[in-house]
Amino acid sequence: SWDAALRQQIALASPAASGWESEALSESASLALKLVGKVMLAPAGDEKWSGEIATVVAEDFSWQANPAVEGQPLFDDGTFEVRRRDSAPEGGSLQPGAGAGLAGLRELTERFVGTETVGAGSRIAFKVKGVSLGGDTFTTRVSVELLRGGHTGEAVQRNAVWECVWAKPVAEAGYPRLKQVTQTSEEEIRASHKAMV
Repeated sequence: SWDAALRQQIALASPAASGWESEALSESASLALKLVGKVMLAPAGDEKWSGEIATVVAEDFSWQANPAVEGQPLFDDGTFEVRRRDSAPEGGSLQPGAGAGLAGLRELTERFVGTETVGAGSRIAFKVKGVSLGGDTFTTRVSVELLRGGHTGEAVQRNAVWECVWAKPVAEAGYPRLKQVTQTSEEEIRASHKAMV
C-alpha cells in the first residue's frame, strides 16, 4: 500500500537506519544540547541540575575557554557596545575549569551565562556546524547564542563557538555524553535600556 511504501521511505531516510553516522550523531548532539541549554538557564538549586542532565554530562566532563571578554569595546555608541575575544591572548592560553562533571558544567554556566538569575525571555540556542568522527568519541563544532535580559533593563547577547567532545551513545535511543567543551571565540553585545524603548 501507499502508506507502507511511505513508511519504508521514511525509515530509509533516517540517519541512524541509513548508516549516516555523522548525521545521526549530529542530531543526537543537538537534542542533548537542548537539554544542556535548559539547565544552563536554570538557577543553581533548580531540580533540572539533578535530573536528566546527569545522563548527558560525563562524570569526567571538563571545559576550557578564552579569558572573559574585557578591555576596550570594538564599538560603543552609547546604546550598543560590542566586545570580542577570538582566541587566547598573545602568549596566553585557554583557561581550564576546575570542576568535573556537573560541577564543571555549573562553572561553565557561570562563566558564559552569569551568576545572576536570568530574566524572562532569556534563551540559549545551539547549532551544530560540523561533526568529526573518532573511535568511541566524536567532536562537534557548535555555534552558541545566548540572549538574556537583565534586571537593570540592559540586554546582553553573547555568541560563542564551542568544540564539544562527546562519548558516542551506548544505546541507539540514548544521548551522547558530553566530555569536553573548548570555547574558541566569544562576542558580547550589550544594549542599554535606551535601545529597548
